[in-house]
Amino acid sequence: MIGAATAYFLAAAHGVRATVLERDPTYRRASSALSASSIRQQFSTPINIRLSQSSLAFYRRIGDELEVDGDRPDIGLVESGYLFLATAAGWQRCARTTPCSAGAAWT
Repeated sequence: MIGAATAYFLAAAHGVRATVLERDPTYRRASSALSASSIRQQFSTPINIRLSQSSLAFYRRIGDELEVDGDRPDIGLVESGYLFLATAAGWQRCARTTPCSAGAAWT
């Protein structure tokens, strides 16, 4: 999806014509389609937070953005949310072994 998104935004913002070469042009076996499909907005850096928020805003209006001759794509966006809870000790144990949701505030 990175290549397709890059091509779209280059065309929309700058009129650049780009060709995307994709091993699976249906994207059915691409990493984006096979992911857990979660949209995370909690990161440790402001730029990552803004990028995620911008992506979500685009997903919400994707039908308007990508409509062609009255055909509006529907990506099936469902905003159900999710929540991870842990004690401070559990969080520290997780942080030593995996890239947990950095940026969470502990009090």
